[in-house]
Amino acid sequence: MALYFIYFLITRPFKKDKLAYGLQIQKAYTSVCLFLFGTKHSMEGKIYDGTALYVSNHRSLLDPVIVRHYITALGVAKAEIANYPVLGKAVAQTGIVFVDREDRDSRAKAKDAIVDSLKAGNSILLFPEGTVSGERTTLPFKRGSFQKAVEANVPVVPITLLYNDKKYHWFKIRTMPYYFNSFGWHTPNVHMIVSDPIFDKDPERLMEKTRHTINENLLSEAYN
Repeated sequence: MALYFIYFLITRPFKKDKLAYGLQIQKAYTSVCLFLFGTKHSMEGKIYDGTALYVSNHRSLLDPVIVRHYITALGVAKAEIANYPVLGKAVAQTGIVFVDREDRDSRAKAKDAIVDSLKAGNSILLFPEGTVSGERTTLPFKRGSFQKAVEANVPVVPITLLYNDKKYHWFKIRTMPYYFNSFGWHTPNVHMIVSDPIFDKDPERLMEKTRHTINENLLSEAYN
């Protein structure tokens, strides 16, 4: 990971469209990761042909890697990642919006950045639960991002991630055991469902429709 992003940081200054290059590197990196991890993955549905707010359920560390393998979108991540050696600086330049959940000003700036990005024609990927859980369905969503989708006049595209076994969910398990469990001899099989885009001028309805769509997909599977 470090070597890959060092290469990106060295070559980025020579690229004219730095954001496009960052997103290109981001997508290529997901292919490398999934190959090295041996992760089996598949997709069902059609990628929306336009700017959208992609909203996904959250199960594992692999979630953003799987989604970005198929979809080109800017991400939203917790602020502390920006302080990680090499990785923090690199991901910041591949098109990540950082947010400190404990800081109201940071949350407001992140929401403004989401609107600006959407209006500029850049899709956004986020996980509105804010964390992983052991529930069968999603945790309640945060409403703010859906308000921003309305302001930017873009649809929300629900993404559902289904793992073939609950043991691959990162919930109440320490980091190292989780790594060995997910990327050791046995690796997860992840299926991604891309649902139809949802258009609504009411952010509350937009949020509930999105959550309902994802939960219906989660409840339809034996493992999730």
